[in-house]
Amino acid sequence: MALGPLSGNRPDPYGQRVNDVPALPPGPLAAASLSLVQATASAPIADHSIRTFLYARLLAGHEGRLNDAAYDEDLLFAACVMHDLGLGSLAAGQARFEVEGADLAAKLLTEHGVAAPEVDRVWEAIALHSSSGIAHRRGLLTYLTHRGVFIDIGRDTTGIPAGLIQRVRTAYPPRAGERYLADAIADHAARSEAAAPPGSLGFELLRQRRAEAALERARHPAPVHDPRPRPGNQGHPQGGARHPLNERASAEALPLKPTAPGSGSANPAPSTESRHLPVTATARTARHPRGAHS
Repeated sequence: MALGPLSGNRPDPYGQRVNDVPALPPGPLAAASLSLVQATASAPIADHSIRTFLYARLLAGHEGRLNDAAYDEDLLFAACVMHDLGLGSLAAGQARFEVEGADLAAKLLTEHGVAAPEVDRVWEAIALHSSSGIAHRRGLLTYLTHRGVFIDIGRDTTGIPAGLIQRVRTAYPPRAGERYLADAIADHAARSEAAAPPGSLGFELLRQRRAEAALERARHPAPVHDPRPRPGNQGHPQGGARHPLNERASAEALPLKPTAPGSGSANPAPSTESRHLPVTATARTARHPRGAHS
């Protein structure tokens, strides 16, 4: 399946000429791999995946590995371009994103007739692409995939001249800030406990996100509503302080209590209208009814 070196000045699938930058491989498998990533992952992650392949390919050339029996450019492209499928819409969020991506890539390769041993090599390269200290000991494909990923995120600065790195970034420029990848991994990890087992990259990035959120809440606490009345307003339903004049006015506005029958008083019960008069007016009317003589 190996296609050999593909560098040169011919147009790549995006219609660009990429001097000194490898062109993307042709063929149905490469096209299907790239199409799947672009359809299910975000644009920044798809571009990151393409740059991962370009860096891995340049690294293989820089280290003189292009003629190794283990070097296969189709498999390298498949592993690199599909290594973050676990962060796309097809991932179920029930396992580490590296494992879910490896499973999705293996499914596509199998559907395109790739032999099982080669499918396993790609699966391993994707599943271990974030495993520093392990990936470089698991064969050329896994080593190159891992290095390509870490070169693109700026964690690996050896092996490729800075000028070539800049040419790759010019041909396929990053479209997002530095946190797009970490945020996508933390989002996936938050989907279930199985997606972020302790010790995994997803677990650590999710822990950092939650710690940062807790620190932000501590710095800017939300205002707390105190239901207790403010001093001076206790017992007043409208929140205003009682005033002696208000108390007096309320008392004077009370209706005059009628005299009990048999008390010897000629004072009748107040009329409906008189009930709403001030107590002084009502009392005056009761003491001196119209037509009565003193």
